[in-house]
Amino acid sequence: MRNQISYTVDLFTMADKYSDISVTSPEDVPTSLVREMFGPCLYSHEEFHVIYMNNANKIRFTERISSGSSNACIVPLNKIITTMSVQRVNKAIMLHNHPSGYVKFSTSDLNLAKKMKRVFKDLEFVMLDFMLVTDDFKLTSALNRGLI
Repeated sequence: MRNQISYTVDLFTMADKYSDISVTSPEDVPTSLVREMFGPCLYSHEEFHVIYMNNANKIRFTERISSGSSNACIVPLNKIITTMSVQRVNKAIMLHNHPSGYVKFSTSDLNLAKKMKRVFKDLEFVMLDFMLVTDDFKLTSALNRGLI
């Protein structure tokens, strides 16, 4: 079991590189950051990551929440909420990939996104977007498509 110190160090691994970046739209998320998060898994297995931000939408850190199979991964919402509470951040962007290259949100994706948005609102957190990482590390926004 990992202790809190190593957990916190892991969370802030990329913070220095991206801490001056303010994210207000999918286009603001640096491709280099997405490449670092999803490089090893883009075409092999699903992963779910979170970009955590402060109230000014500045990137504080990222976290891999789960890693799954070639067509699914379990997302423990309580882990995200705990991280946000402990690390005192109030905004987040959710990202995951489809190794198959399928570029549309599944019904499961949209159900999860809507649930997360409700829970975040109830806890006074903000889910800025729910994104799908596609070929060449491009992002598809559920928010921009009017899906959430």
